Amino acid sequence: SRSWRFLLGCADSVAEAYALARDFRAGAKLPGGTDWPELLEALRIETPDEAVNFLANGFLQAQALDSRVRGRTGLYQPGGAYGFRDQLQDVIALLPYDPGRARRHILRCAARQFEDGDVLHWWHEPATGVRTRVSDDLLFLPWAAARYVETTGDASILSDSAPYLEDIAIPEGAEDVYADMRPSPLCETLHQHCMRALRRAARTGEHGLCTMGGGDWNDGMNRVGGESVWLSEFLAATAVDYARVAPDEGDRAWLIALGARLRAALEECAWDGEWYLRAYAGDGTKLGGREGEACQIDLISQAWAVLAGLDGARCRRAMDAAWERLADEQLGVVKLLDPPFDPAAGGEGFDPGYIAAYPPGIRENGAQYTHAACWYLCALIRQGDEERAHRALQMLLPLNHAKDARAARIYRVEPYAMAADVYTNPGFAGRGGWTWYTGSAGWMLRAILALLGYERRGSKVRLCVLLGGWPEAAVTLRFGSSRYRLVCRRGVERITLDAEAVEGEFIELKDDGREHLALFPPREVRQNITQKTLKGRETVL
Repeated sequence: SRSWRFLLGCADSVAEAYALARDFRAGAKLPGGTDWPELLEALRIETPDEAVNFLANGFLQAQALDSRVRGRTGLYQPGGAYGFRDQLQDVIALLPYDPGRARRHILRCAARQFEDGDVLHWWHEPATGVRTRVSDDLLFLPWAAARYVETTGDASILSDSAPYLEDIAIPEGAEDVYADMRPSPLCETLHQHCMRALRRAARTGEHGLCTMGGGDWNDGMNRVGGESVWLSEFLAATAVDYARVAPDEGDRAWLIALGARLRAALEECAWDGEWYLRAYAGDGTKLGGREGEACQIDLISQAWAVLAGLDGARCRRAMDAAWERLADEQLGVVKLLDPPFDPAAGGEGFDPGYIAAYPPGIRENGAQYTHAACWYLCALIRQGDEERAHRALQMLLPLNHAKDARAARIYRVEPYAMAADVYTNPGFAGRGGWTWYTGSAGWMLRAILALLGYERRGSKVRLCVLLGGWPEAAVTLRFGSSRYRLVCRRGVERITLDAEAVEGEFIELKDDGREHLALFPPREVRQNITQKTLKGRETVL
């Protein structure tokens, strides 16, 4: 084997270009470059599954950072724009490795919020972009802020100020407006930005569910209108999560009440008997229900029912139904919805949007949309479903789609990068598509860390692995000049740090220049331990 490094760059003159190249050949660290060994040493994952280790110790981070955050480009989408929801999810996935980048990007996004509370769907710097009627973008600001504060313990970010953009009207009958946006003289704290987003998102329709607008994460459902079950679940979860870090007591009370109100509306209006609906269309049609001709069941409504803390018995039935209807282990996919929309066959009495322009089983229209499949894996982990969580993990690992020449010819795309989708259309079943520029890389990394039960709270950390068939798993992290090796192993009954027993669920990290070893019991043992320090909280995914 041979190792090669390539550099693509530019300079103001030929002489400067040659000087830059000479510095690189001599091993100089270039401005703006990533010191990958140092970055990856911040957190290293060890499991008995080499495919997991291979992806989670470099390839997922590279895909999220280089393609998504820094380049914002890939073979399938060479645009270079910032997506409001997109890069927020990516930088939160990179929190264990580069919290400073996450902090800067959260504030960058806050400055792309309009005075009315909605945000630029995407933009080129400084603020040339598109204002839309998409309803979920703005919620990723408080979602990201809550995770940043809880993980790092740095609540000062909520007091940092950022300007707004001046409102610009979307023409009547249009879905969006593209323009050079102007900054507003109004400037508020990040907390006020987050609350403005949460209050705008809390607009509800006749069923008490959030209005769907021009799309709610699934941009292809841009003509459904009506009310979104998934958005209501996401807002319910985000409201409760942000309430834990919100600095204002009145805001905390409002957020907790909002979460309770949305959960009640979901249980009353969104349950379809065996699973949760996806939406109510503008004409009242149920989308994601058993009586529909297409999209009888949608994956994300079932996953986020769990993550939003809806009724436990219903969630178990919904997740079972999703596994039975959407998981295809022979093909190795977890479909986004079933059955697909097929205009050629007649179909529903309403137009869901451009999702129906994809052939059945391609991209969002009934293929695996890997971003959503990672959410489903997170929900299985939250439920403690060891067997299915590990089976779903194997289905999502791209290496498992290219184990031999025949499989690689079917899959066709890179086995070391997450693919945004894997087709289920009979003519292309098992083929991957849209690699690199996909948020599924960040969510796959988050799902693996969730499976390991890795949880950081400032200077406190724990490991609580859903082991399945693994005998043990470990994480090694750097804390200042210290290194901590955290091992979760069968047979361990209580937490120890350097052979000393530790009370509670977390160990305290100290920057003392030493190497430390902590042992943790697996999740099934932890569930039997009195929860002294968690105070009823579950792991935040």
